[in-house]
Amino acid sequence: MTQRTRIAGFLAAAAALALSACTASESGGGDPTGQPEEAVALTDLVNENRRLESDLTDAELRLAEACLEDQGLTVHDRYVLWPPDIAEQELLVETYPYDDFLPDADVAARWGFGQWLTTEAGSASDEAEEYKTAVYGEDYIEEEPDNAAWDALTAEEQDAWYDAYYGPEFAEFRSGAFGNPSDGDGAGTPPLPGGCLLSVVEELYGPVAGDYEGMADLRPQDPTDTGDFDALRADYRALTADAETAFLDCLAAKDRGMWEFNELAGLPLSEYFYNAYFRDLPDFEPLAPDTGEIPELPEDLDEDFASVFEFEVATAVDFTACGGESGYREDATAAWDQVQTAYYTDLEDEMFAYQDAMRAALERAQDLLGA
Repeated sequence: MTQRTRIAGFLAAAAALALSACTASESGGGDPTGQPEEAVALTDLVNENRRLESDLTDAELRLAEACLEDQGLTVHDRYVLWPPDIAEQELLVETYPYDDFLPDADVAARWGFGQWLTTEAGSASDEAEEYKTAVYGEDYIEEEPDNAAWDALTAEEQDAWYDAYYGPEFAEFRSGAFGNPSDGDGAGTPPLPGGCLLSVVEELYGPVAGDYEGMADLRPQDPTDTGDFDALRADYRALTADAETAFLDCLAAKDRGMWEFNELAGLPLSEYFYNAYFRDLPDFEPLAPDTGEIPELPEDLDEDFASVFEFEVATAVDFTACGGESGYREDATAAWDQVQTAYYTDLEDEMFAYQDAMRAALERAQDLLGA
């Protein structure tokens, strides 16, 4: 395995790890009872829109199946016609920018940040499944469809299905993007889909308007997904500037070196622990974060997995302690609650308009399904 391939794999795994940790019930997030009262009504609005999106997705897939079966295509790629998990929220704010570097104290003391899970030794260890269950929950493994009937089709039959569902031009582009050298290269802006996919979309939402750049442009977009996230993050960083300084000073006082927050208000743990876990390999080259700073590793840190794992746990324990001792966790929780509540409040009218559009589309879907 080359250095480039290993780095790409490690950072991809680390990104997935951070994303999963942000959705975990035991990730060490803020105190939900401290969230603003106005967040309750906004949460109800968000969840109603999610319920409508889920119902519409199911209706779209049923209409697409009917469209395909009208053409004699009765066996479907269930991975394509598989509804996404559109979960409702218990709270308006359920994750925080610090979730990946401030784990729950008990988790930190036993498993550190979970960075070890991105290594071969860590992922193959007996601890891996126990860690995932403890941090992500027992239902962290998503259900997968039974695609045995599809797999039994010939390549020609599968290609005919993709042409009918996506339209030939988009199907060729998609095949190239998935690495089929005999088809398109999958590079550049994707063409507008056709086939049953576009037919269903236009029946429910009308003609695709504006410049098409990707699948998200096929349907009305949830206004909460289209905001100025850079500005929101900047507001948060402004509110937490003093708390960040206090937190980093605490780390330095515990001999954890000089860290610097990155542009996303996180700390570059992935690069730091990549350097720790992989420096014993012959082609190793240390990583440096694009933004933020990481300290040098301790000179006396051994290179074997057990030693680095022990170091990770001790580091996570100190990080979590500093989150409380410096007041960073409390201040950052309040700041993120504040900017998130303001963000949703500013979009309230657009969210109601989006809800009306979804209700109208669902009525059209029900009419079509009942026809």
